Amino acid sequence: MMDLRIAVQSYVDGLCAELGLCPVPQARLIQNSSPKRSCGDFNIFIRQPSFDCLRPHMPRLVKELPVVSECWSLPIERVGYSENSAYLELFLSREPAFQRLFQAIDSFRSNIDALPRTPNSEPSLNPEGASDSISINSSSNSNSSANDNQARRLLVIVHAPDQPAFDHRRSEMLASYMRTQYEACGFNVNEVKDVHLFGGESSLSKWNYERSEYFDAAKQAFDLRRYLEDRSLETELDANLGAVYLDSSAVGLAKALAGAVSACVRAMTMTTTIEDVLLCHIAPQNKAYVQQQAGVLLEILDCLKQLKDKPARQVFVIHGGTDARQSSVQDYLRQIDDYVSSSLRHRRLRVDEGSPVCSMVIRALADTKMTFELLAARQMARLKISPLSSKDESAESGGGGASFDGKGGIFVQYTCARLAVLLSNFDRAVADGRYPTCRPWRELRVEDIDLGALSLDFDWLLWRVMFKCQTALERGSALPLSVFSGDGRGEDRVFKLDLCAHSVCEALAAACVQFSTYYSKVRVLVEAQPHLMESLKARIFLLVALRSLLHRGLQMLGLQPVQRM
Repeated sequence: MMDLRIAVQSYVDGLCAELGLCPVPQARLIQNSSPKRSCGDFNIFIRQPSFDCLRPHMPRLVKELPVVSECWSLPIERVGYSENSAYLELFLSREPAFQRLFQAIDSFRSNIDALPRTPNSEPSLNPEGASDSISINSSSNSNSSANDNQARRLLVIVHAPDQPAFDHRRSEMLASYMRTQYEACGFNVNEVKDVHLFGGESSLSKWNYERSEYFDAAKQAFDLRRYLEDRSLETELDANLGAVYLDSSAVGLAKALAGAVSACVRAMTMTTTIEDVLLCHIAPQNKAYVQQQAGVLLEILDCLKQLKDKPARQVFVIHGGTDARQSSVQDYLRQIDDYVSSSLRHRRLRVDEGSPVCSMVIRALADTKMTFELLAARQMARLKISPLSSKDESAESGGGGASFDGKGGIFVQYTCARLAVLLSNFDRAVADGRYPTCRPWRELRVEDIDLGALSLDFDWLLWRVMFKCQTALERGSALPLSVFSGDGRGEDRVFKLDLCAHSVCEALAAACVQFSTYYSKVRVLVEAQPHLMESLKARIFLLVALRSLLHRGLQMLGLQPVQRM
């Protein structure tokens, strides 16, 4: 989508320059989410005032845009325009669009098995007395030896202390999501869950405090606001950050954070040379103020200068916390297990009850339910977690990721299982000789597919939602590798980071809903008639691409897709 937006903007800029018009600063390109097949695939909003100068020239734009776009990665077949409409409707050429989607997803297919597995619970770091058990996850180093500079980067994830149980669980989910993305980019990752264990490792003293130009000896306080204003960063963090007194909890937290970062760096430098360190604070909103105070203190006191005076960078991942009406996380997890087990029996989704396979499926579905419960909402939204039962109507609505029929996480896993069965049936038919001109689905390549056979509108509606899903997954995995400007001053720094995990959850759910409609309308495993074989192979390849998208999205969330129910 980004390529198309850039190409459209470039054409509009060139047209304005040729006509001597004021340039249109931004052509807003919107992917159409309407299920109506008569609507364009993308819309350009033209009611903005900057488009007024182009309005007399719209007929030319409508005529030229399909011709100009023939060399684009997503060519435009035609442009819909009405004088009374607020939008230009762009209809894409379908075969090149399918080609582009399959090429983008092909990288998912080749890299899914190489993605680091994210366990549900990572061991916390221990202080120096137990340094042998400091765990640095370096699974990313085995992915590629070509990216040596990234393989020597370290991400330290620190949880705010003293969080309520459900807030801490949500923080763990966000940390797991972040870990997966950064490991895929070649980072080594440490996660510190109890930062106060490192309080004794810091060498900070009152002598260090008094040397700082931002320390007021008379007030015995640090002036955080002046430090941020001097670096033009006053709008990046909480607007109320001001004075921090020596007896504040933020000072003790800063000492513990300094000790934790030093311990992580020391542990990693035993085996490799570190070129870069990124410190990430994860905190609920009610703990974020003190965490930000401590983070700024780390910089004021030069505690992050770990690597030849090159400071570690830091970001804050702040979430809205939870409003839990539960006695404990463990009780809620047991309720989820009971709900999933009851739903499997009620829906007659047959697994061998009591077998190891059944237990694994139930565990995977319960993990999925909990993950979507905590990540499917926007990061700053405050979540309400109520007691759950198998008869709870609110759970069946799909809002918390609990429903097989709605838009939740378990429905995504159910769709993965349906796709696994369908592709298994296809392979069995190929092996039995029912489809003599076909190969097993794992051997299919886009070069073997007649994309013109994907001629139904239902095929195209599935393309729309898959393209949107693929875009969301790319955006969700594009976390900043660096949050510091090249000149070392820090003006371009990104302090607060929205991981956008909810966008991944929404995209996966939308793709599954559209597949459910598709599967009810289109017969994929058709009779073995020669004239149907090209459409069969094309649709199998389309569903293989959908499978890759779903598996990639689940693994980004730290989940493993189920193969059967």
